[in-house]
Amino acid sequence: MIMSRIVINDWLAWGNLLKTWTTGRDYCGDGRMYSRPSTLNDMRAQLAKSGAGSIPEWVVDIELVDWSEKKLLIQLPSSRTVSNAEMLLKARKPIRCPPSTATQPLNCPRSTI
Repeated sequence: MIMSRIVINDWLAWGNLLKTWTTGRDYCGDGRMYSRPSTLNDMRAQLAKSGAGSIPEWVVDIELVDWSEKKLLIQLPSSRTVSNAEMLLKARKPIRCPPSTATQPLNCPRSTI
């Protein structure tokens, strides 16, 4: 199952928050200070104040990762996700891939387990 981790209501406000967190300069322009959130509650509050969006209640933690041109960052799936995908493949059922730049969800190619 693909679950939304963040709901974006205003993409411009979201982008301005990201730039503010990254640079420490005020891109939001609403007179409030948005320091880089260190807790989930802080991030939820900033998303609400800025109107950028919200985070579903089932999310329990956040991690902000500074990107570097010289560092390869690989986000590993949970073992539960892998196990569920393997069961679907063994049952020959289609697996929905995570959203990508494509406008429509893709069916992942079948593989042998």
